[in-house]
Amino acid sequence: KYTRRFRYLLVDEFQDTNMAQLDVLKLMAGESRNVCAEGDDDQCIYSWRGAEVRNILHFDHFFPGGKEVRLEQNYRSVQMVLDAANAVIAKNPERKAKQMWTDRKGGPKVKVVACPNDEEEARFVAHEIQ
Repeated sequence: KYTRRFRYLLVDEFQDTNMAQLDVLKLMAGESRNVCAEGDDDQCIYSWRGAEVRNILHFDHFFPGGKEVRLEQNYRSVQMVLDAANAVIAKNPERKAKQMWTDRKGGPKVKVVACPNDEEEARFVAHEIQ
């Protein structure tokens, strides 16, 4: 019924789907496989609730013939922040390669701060803002 009703499916934040959600999506897509999914394997933060980053990493296996479009330009951050992020995420061998960039050059150097607990971290952030 739903396969006939919904000819095209759009999934937002696909990196946060779990196996049950993937199974439902495959059933709903049926033979047409008309699925458009948005997501970023570097932003999978819900593994604690069952999210499987492998769902997005293997999207082409689940929905063969699809086209992958990488959105690497960032409009919010300055290049200094993106350079730091690129350096961190590049260390993950189980990800698809990408290089984030922006037209917003410069920015202050990124600081690495270790706080002993969440209260000290909050104090540090409040002090920086002040």
